[in-house]
Amino acid sequence: MSVEVTQSNTEQAEKFQIVDIDFVADILAESHICETADLGTTLVHKVKHPVRGMLIIINTIGSKHIVLPA
Repeated sequence: MSVEVTQSNTEQAEKFQIVDIDFVADILAESHICETADLGTTLVHKVKHPVRGMLIIINTIGSKHIVLPA
């Protein structure tokens, strides 16, 4: 998965959320998964949510997970 860094998505990256696994499960259930990258103990999903649009979800083994606009 590659992400082009631009001024607009750099500003959007400041809007990330740290969420629990239940929130991640809800977002994934409601979304179309476009891409997934397996980085060992971390999964990075690029998804299209019907309301929130394109999102990147960083899903780790720990109790904290990150959701940010793509």
